[in-house]
Amino acid sequence: MINIIFNKITSTQNIPLIIKKNMKYMVIYIIQSFKQSKGVGRYNRKWHSPVGNIYFSIIFNYKKDFITSMNAYVCYLLHIFFKENYNVTLDYKWPNDLYFNNKKITGILTQNEINGSLCTYKIGVGINVNDSIKVKDVISISLKEILGIKINLLDLSGSIQKHINENIFNPINSAKVSKYLNRYLIKTSTYYERHFNNKKTKLISVISLNNDFSLKIMQDSLIININYGEIF
Repeated sequence: MINIIFNKITSTQNIPLIIKKNMKYMVIYIIQSFKQSKGVGRYNRKWHSPVGNIYFSIIFNYKKDFITSMNAYVCYLLHIFFKENYNVTLDYKWPNDLYFNNKKITGILTQNEINGSLCTYKIGVGINVNDSIKVKDVISISLKEILGIKINLLDLSGSIQKHINENIFNPINSAKVSKYLNRYLIKTSTYYERHFNNKKTKLISVISLNNDFSLKIMQDSLIININYGEIF
């Protein structure tokens, strides 16, 4: 695992050229910054990045077989980390967020690049550690608010990154991971947005997470599976 830390960067998802030229199979690079000036979220939304939180991207070359699994798997690893190390049990909001008491604490962004049989995985992680995000339409909470103490960013990020590094290349047991996340799946959200050019938001009921990490929902009295989009 190779760590690169910046005081400020546009986005940790922007891979430096020197890394692109020297990436090796199954070697993890982690780009971390204390602040991002142009952090990117899903669907090109701005990822608000105040000082006091953790922002890093995990970058590595690996088999492309796990493209559809990696997003949920990282959520799973982070959920276990906070449960085992801080006795904090989070909720899982499909497809890529972790919540506490209906307030967002962690967001994950995957941007993958396929090259033949391999894939360059870029997994952005944002965690509200000492500062919750104060933005319109975003209800969030920080780890500091949950625990009542200020957290050392480097100690926490180092522990999380070590945990990910030790587990990211383990064989992914999809049935085990989906069963675990189902225990914490948020089912109170009732709107689904496809994010196509003619995107529409529809009233739905969340049923469960499938073994392939698609989501089973009920829409217009029909049970269907969705692989993309967003639940509100």
